[in-house]
Amino acid sequence: MKPGYVYILTNPCIRYSYRENGVERSISPVKIGMTTRGLEDRLGALNTSLPENFVHHMSVYAQDPKAVENVVHRLLESKGYRIETQSGGSTEFFRCSVEEAVMVLRQTAKDMHLKEYKIRKEKLDGRSASNIKSNAKKRAAVGGVRISCGETWTGKTQLAKLIARRGGNEGAFGGILQYFAEECSKVRRPCRASSKWRKLLEDAGVKFDAADFVVDWKHAKNPL
Repeated sequence: MKPGYVYILTNPCIRYSYRENGVERSISPVKIGMTTRGLEDRLGALNTSLPENFVHHMSVYAQDPKAVENVVHRLLESKGYRIETQSGGSTEFFRCSVEEAVMVLRQTAKDMHLKEYKIRKEKLDGRSASNIKSNAKKRAAVGGVRISCGETWTGKTQLAKLIARRGGNEGAFGGILQYFAEECSKVRRPCRASSKWRKLLEDAGVKFDAADFVVDWKHAKNPL
C-alpha cells in the first residue's frame, strides 16, 4: 500500500433517510474514505460528479491509509452507523455526526502516531469554484432533473458514476452510460436481468422495457 490520506467529508446534496424509534429522519451522511493520490486532486475529482462541493472536515496522512480507514470504519460500524446499499453491500457513508467521526479518526490517528493533514483550501476552493460553474452550465443545458432527495442530475454521466460507485467499481461508469444511450445510438446496449448492475439501476428507479433496454433514467432517485 502506498502512503496516502484518510479523509472525512460531507456533501449537502447527498441525503440519507432512515427510521429510528418510530421517527423518520433525513441527514447528510459522513463519507470516510482514503486515497493514495494528492488529497486536493481527489477532492477536486469528487466535486466534478455532484452539483455541490464536498465539505472537508479532517484528514490524516498515513503510510498505510487503508489500515487506518479500516480501523475507523470498524469502530463506527460497531455502533451501527455504517450505511448499506439496498442489496446489503457496504458503503463509505455513515449516519453519525461529523463531530463523532472526527473524534474517532483523531483518536485513531493518536493511537497510530499520525498527524492531521492541513489541506490547502485556497487551491481546492479555486478548483471547486470552476467545477460549480461547469456543473451549473450543464444543468442549464439539460434543464436539470429534480429527484426525491433534492439533488439535480446534470446528466447521464453523473448518474452513471454514482451507480458505478455504489456497485463498488467507479471505473465501470462508461459501460453503464451505454445503457442510457439514445435508441438510435450504436453503443446502446441492454442491461440483462443477470447483470450485476440491473438491480442497482432498478433500485435507483431506472425503468426498462421488455427487451431490457432503459426507457427512463431521468426520474431515478439518489443511488447513494
